[in-house]
Amino acid sequence: MDKSQNYWINTIRGNFPHSRPVWGIWYKNIFYFGGGTETRNAKNLLKNNNISVHTESGEKVVIIEGYAEQFSDEELHQILGELYEKKYKMFHPPPFWRVIPRTVLAWQMSDFANTPTKFICKVEKKDK
Repeated sequence: MDKSQNYWINTIRGNFPHSRPVWGIWYKNIFYFGGGTETRNAKNLLKNNNISVHTESGEKVVIIEGYAEQFSDEELHQILGELYEKKYKMFHPPPFWRVIPRTVLAWQMSDFANTPTKFICKVEKKDK
């Protein structure tokens, strides 16, 4: 996850999926991405916090399915902003979202027969 530059997130808009690319940070085994409350994906997440995240690669695939949540942690916001600056050459201010995984899927397309992996994460979903 940390090697990708761009990520695809999928949120729910009414009864339909909504996909868009975002920048993000993989920090301490959690995926974080930025997004103000006026973005379509943030509006979707405030109504239904189910989300999937996919790396930009179709060769080295990682898909996280779970839920997203906003959080208040000034120190973590600062760390994430600095990591954004290092990775994307710009500081990203809060708010940030974190993705809490339920299922993680991964494989390498060139060796699909031998590489599929599925992790089931035991987390309690916080519905919105």
